[in-house]
Amino acid sequence: MAGILPCKGCQQNFCQVHMNEHRQELETHFQRVLSDRDLLYQQIYSETSPTHAQALDFISQWERETIEKIKTISDQARRQVQDLLGEKRLRLKEKYDQLSAELRQKKNDSHFFEQDIDRLSKTLEEVKLDCEHKHMPTTVTVEARIIDFDNVFYITNGNQNQLFIGGTLLDNKQHQFTLNEFYGKRDQQWELIYKATRDGFAASTFHHKCDGKGPTMVVIQSETDGYLFGGYTTTPWSSQEGDRADLSAFIFTLTNPNQLQITKFDIKHTESKTAVYHHKHCGPIFGQPNSFTTSSFDSHVLF
Repeated sequence: MAGILPCKGCQQNFCQVHMNEHRQELETHFQRVLSDRDLLYQQIYSETSPTHAQALDFISQWERETIEKIKTISDQARRQVQDLLGEKRLRLKEKYDQLSAELRQKKNDSHFFEQDIDRLSKTLEEVKLDCEHKHMPTTVTVEARIIDFDNVFYITNGNQNQLFIGGTLLDNKQHQFTLNEFYGKRDQQWELIYKATRDGFAASTFHHKCDGKGPTMVVIQSETDGYLFGGYTTTPWSSQEGDRADLSAFIFTLTNPNQLQITKFDIKHTESKTAVYHHKHCGPIFGQPNSFTTSSFDSHVLF
């Protein structure tokens, strides 16, 4: 039929008028796709974002503060060198002034004898000798600690490289990096296998979730003030009562009421045979049963 036109896309037939309307609708839909494409282009090819800008600003701020600190320390070192080089001249002046004062006093009082003249002459010769040596170069040794600039920054993709997956206690990234440094591998990833506030505080639940799971990092938060501490062991937890040896075990404090810095406490070699203690009625115990333990699972301990 001459007045009917088929659409190869939707397989429908239209008259000339409706075909024009149909094409207009298609143009509108296609234009919407182009607009969405343009918005996507801006997102993909935009060089900076709020997150990127924040990261770059952090680096720039560190650069400015570090340069200023280096300048300050260098100025202090220069003054120390200058003071050290000036000590010889200062001592010489003091010795000369003392000799001159004594000579004036002796002359004013007319109170001097042969012994005084001999002693003062000897002192004068010493000052002369020191004066001659004053122009000799003084050796000053300056040493500086090596700064490991190659490892100043630790840059990761926060979305793809989460270190402690599933946990909520270590929201401080520096705490995460520090624990991995204690462990010996900065990019080590950990997966949460037990959380008392989620799974329950019963020791049986702890063992059900953790027994036989290999090396574990235990992080504990006190309920009262939220202090963070814990321990690490390579020995898998079990319900069989007894001591377990572990030369790699350690305990740590991240935050504490005594304002102590973040600290790692390695197991003593002589105590390594009793590094951890297992018991079916207890949670993770580090050391002897009465030392470094969290044996009572109650509301005062949060994992």
